[in-house]
Amino acid sequence: DPGLNSGFISPEDLTQDVIRPEVWDNVSLVSSGPPTRRMVHLVPLIRDIALQAVEADRTVIIDTAPLLVANDTADLLQFVDHVVVIARPGTTRTRALQNSLELLRRHAAPIAGIVMIGVEAGRGRSYYDYDYGPKSRLSDMATTATA
Repeated sequence: DPGLNSGFISPEDLTQDVIRPEVWDNVSLVSSGPPTRRMVHLVPLIRDIALQAVEADRTVIIDTAPLLVANDTADLLQFVDHVVVIARPGTTRTRALQNSLELLRRHAAPIAGIVMIGVEAGRGRSYYDYDYGPKSRLSDMATTATA
């Protein structure tokens, strides 16, 4: 699939093949394109796309590599209004989450929250059941990180 990594050099070069309008109401998708090891050349392009979208009163969601995996992810922090950290219990290491949150704080990134994905609901539990079992260290850290 064509995308940002396909050799485009400016927002004007983007085509409908790259910007998929109205994936959902008022949300367009900009594909990343083929995998690449270097994203530094894409940072100015992503900035320009984000600025154009804001001028058009559009919401921009930038899905990036994990913060500790790619330096380019931190370079994009200057263009965002909010950061949502994604963690998966059993996969995301507590130390990695702590380091990511510390890096975001050092960059003065506005952390909107932490989303825990891949959590299985226990049997017999309901919204009104306050006995969710023992807290994991990851959930304790998420609570203190957002406080």
